[in-house]
Amino acid sequence: MVSVIIPTYNNAMYIQECIQSVTTQSYTDWECLIIDDGSTDETAVLVKEMTAADNRIKYIHQENSGVSAARNKGIGDASGEYLLFLDGDDTLNTLALEKMTAILENNSDALLVYSDAAIFGISQNYSHLHDTFTLSDLLKQNQMFITNLVRRKDIGDKIRFDSNISSAYEDWEFWIQLVAAYPEKKKIKIDYCVFNYRKHGNSNMLKLKSESEKRKKAFDYVYMKHKNLYDNLFTDYITTMNRKDFYEQKLDKIYSSLPYRIYSKIVSFFK
Repeated sequence: MVSVIIPTYNNAMYIQECIQSVTTQSYTDWECLIIDDGSTDETAVLVKEMTAADNRIKYIHQENSGVSAARNKGIGDASGEYLLFLDGDDTLNTLALEKMTAILENNSDALLVYSDAAIFGISQNYSHLHDTFTLSDLLKQNQMFITNLVRRKDIGDKIRFDSNISSAYEDWEFWIQLVAAYPEKKKIKIDYCVFNYRKHGNSNMLKLKSESEKRKKAFDYVYMKHKNLYDNLFTDYITTMNRKDFYEQKLDKIYSSLPYRIYSKIVSFFK
């Protein structure tokens, strides 16, 4: 059985669409755990409507503690042999569970199955993740989305999401933990778009600056937590981070420049 773990916080607008994408899977041996992280909107009412219609859907409420705590709660309550994480505003494609479970069942030396994603929402695109990657690659930057299939036994009782890392980077550190624990196991990219990633708006310079600062703090935290790995695999981590900062600062200058602001206004006018 696959345990689909969906953390949600005030996602009433999207949560039923997300759950519906699980109920329409061609693979039917699943449970869907909705971990409500203290939502104040109609999330609880909408989810409970769906639990009444399908007992494989389970609603779990917790006080607002963040997405990492919500996912960890899901891991602890999961009954399935396999785990798949899905954000409450994203959706699965119909053959996702069928194709992903087949790979793990036929490859005992596989650690996880990952895929590209179709990006939708304010823009439409398609990701192009690397077909293979090493632990060294993963330590430099995340190589996958959160929606991957893993074995519950490989997660065990020690590998968990770290609530000390800001949102959007906790999944990266989680994958570092897992891949570092099983460095010889395969990470298999499936030739099927498993899920659809919803891209939201609210892009502005303040957010770009905030994200840059958040990214730097996340890298610093991950480095200190996994310092032995970095020291063993990289001779000069500081140089690597300084290079990243250099290019991020160049991007900030581009986004704040007058030509770029004029371009943005022209583009928004024709939308």
